[in-house]
Amino acid sequence: MSQLRRARTKRRAEALEAAAKASGPSADEAKGFLVAEEATERTRKVGQSDIRREVALAATEQAWTLKLPGGVRGVRCSRNGRFGLCFSSGSSSGSSKTTTKTSVLDLTTKGRQDVEVGEGCRDGTFLQDESMFALAQEKFVYVYDRAGTELHRLKAHVDPLFLEFLPYHSLLASIGRSGFLKYLDVSTGSFVSEHRTKTNARTSDLNSQTAVLHLGQHNGVVSFWSPAQPRALAKVLCHRGAVTAVANDGLNTLVTAGVDSTVKFWDIRSFKADLAPPLRRNNRATLALAVSQRGLLAVVNASGVDVFDCRSGEGSGSGSGKEKIIKNYEPYLSHRSAFRSTLGATFRPFEDVLLCGYDGGLQSLLVPGASEPFYDALEGLTPFRNKAQRHRDLVRGLLDKLPPETIDLAGPTFVGEVAPSDAERQDALRRRAARAEGPPANDLLKDDDDDDDTTTATSEKKKREQQREEEREEKDSRSVQAQGQAQEEGEEHHLRRNHQAPREAPGTGRVQGEDQRPQEEEEEQEGEGRRQPGRRHRDEYEQQQKEEGDGDVPGPPLRLE
Repeated sequence: MSQLRRARTKRRAEALEAAAKASGPSADEAKGFLVAEEATERTRKVGQSDIRREVALAATEQAWTLKLPGGVRGVRCSRNGRFGLCFSSGSSSGSSKTTTKTSVLDLTTKGRQDVEVGEGCRDGTFLQDESMFALAQEKFVYVYDRAGTELHRLKAHVDPLFLEFLPYHSLLASIGRSGFLKYLDVSTGSFVSEHRTKTNARTSDLNSQTAVLHLGQHNGVVSFWSPAQPRALAKVLCHRGAVTAVANDGLNTLVTAGVDSTVKFWDIRSFKADLAPPLRRNNRATLALAVSQRGLLAVVNASGVDVFDCRSGEGSGSGSGKEKIIKNYEPYLSHRSAFRSTLGATFRPFEDVLLCGYDGGLQSLLVPGASEPFYDALEGLTPFRNKAQRHRDLVRGLLDKLPPETIDLAGPTFVGEVAPSDAERQDALRRRAARAEGPPANDLLKDDDDDDDTTTATSEKKKREQQREEEREEKDSRSVQAQGQAQEEGEEHHLRRNHQAPREAPGTGRVQGEDQRPQEEEEEQEGEGRRQPGRRHRDEYEQQQKEEGDGDVPGPPLRLE
């Protein structure tokens, strides 16, 4: 009986395996994502140990933990995903000792190079390649090479808070505590522009496609900046408190988090949060956000990190391809570390790895399906390039450097198009001015700076002056017409009074006043009444009759007594 039961179980298992092979893997399984076998199963309950047990041996080497004194305030990766930059705030957890080391990690060979900078770092970023990096220290911005040698000290960037590097424009952007946004061309060392943001920035992020800088402010506003414009390209009111984190997917989706414990998804094209309902974190403040190359969102809080599946509907198997979804607001993966506090996180390009910085070190987590498996060698994104290839990519990037004027919310799509004519440009400016004068949208924040008030007052003053000038011209034209009519009436009256012969107008062939004489005679007859002509009038009448024809001239009528 037991043998029969075992045989049935074996046949059932073989049938299920054959059915699974016949159906083939799903779309998510083919892309490397975790897929639940049953409807009641949750992928967030899968731990790192379970993932390491199922993946290949080469992938298990990407999961590791590195203890660093002073902790890791932030971590940045190079564009090819091979090198990582870890910097600390300067204070060591659990002791009063200050740590001022910055580490450059080779994530492939697990090599490590510590750089002693002498003070705490607030932010850092790689420059053209992994051979140089910039650090935002307490006073100025410093540039180091991979060996730790100080190359430059940028004194113009005073008290910096955040750094961003624009690879296609070779620009280094820094935002200081005083609110000044500064752009520096690292290829020539020249100062490009400096903007006064008039705000206190809490976080920053760079759109890799449009190269527009996003600044999260203390009043819940996210502003968009370009080195070619002295004022913000746009401002969006996102939260009812300070913005704590900003991230984007490199296309048209912007993710923001605030102190109101919500995470919102915005469409940059319309500045509306209609991609998905806000994600509420149950009174847990979000410290950092990170978006992978395939649309996974990492939300970092003090207790750990949660990864959400925010891909489009066609990739996740439901919904439409245009709108973003979050499956039941449940994490795709969830991780709680043994360290006391989580400070930051970032996805590693071209690897299914999430780097998390803690107060005690750095940890590499496996996230299946997070990144793209293929890289573009023409853009210098080869992780295994040698020194000659790195020099070639550097020279090619400098030759193909884009000017700062190409940075706009429209993105790189307008580059290469036919330039509009002057009339089209004026029409666009007129339409933009008309939209600016209209009622603002609910989601857009009206700019209430002093410059805007001055511009509005100046435009109103110009409008009033123009109206006054038009009224003055109309009044002058009316006075000129009245003078002309009065002059004509005076001349006609003079002619009637002096019995002058009508004169011919020069160049017209018409007699002046010939149209008015019958009317004038009728008026005189109506005014004086019908009366007998006097002697002088009778003589004139007889002379006129003689000239007109022959015959007896009738005398005056006889009066009987």
